[in-house]
Amino acid sequence: MTLRKLSAAVLASTLATGAMAQVTDSDSLSLALEVTEVNEVLFQGTSATFGGATSGSTATDALCVFSNANDYDLTVSSTNSFNIKNGKDTLVPYALTIGGTAANGGTVNKAGLTTASGLCSGTPSYDNAVVATLSADVTEAGSYSDEITVTIASI
Repeated sequence: MTLRKLSAAVLASTLATGAMAQVTDSDSLSLALEVTEVNEVLFQGTSATFGGATSGSTATDALCVFSNANDYDLTVSSTNSFNIKNGKDTLVPYALTIGGTAANGGTVNKAGLTTASGLCSGTPSYDNAVVATLSADVTEAGSYSDEITVTIASI
């Protein structure tokens, strides 16, 4: 074989091998998402007035609960230990419910709440009637009040 033919054969072999060899590469990407826990409670109004001064009279407001937590409790407290009080320190007890569940000084679990029916906006949300019911007649004149605090905590 002549040098010229040998060089041509080597060159052809090299080109053919290079043309058939494929270079491949790959990489991967991990996708992640972290969702921050959100818990919020919001009364519809700023105050609620009892409809009368006799036992059984009620004051009602709506409580919106917004949460993406799997489970949570609402803890309810009152400035006057669930009594309306006048300036003379006369106390009249009342019973408090949230979504129909007794809430005087205790906790109400998510399971005891009702699902949203349009009042609350946001997802997921629950709207619940907060109802204070007088447990006794109010016999002494005066302005009576109490302040309720509702705290939400994931469990």
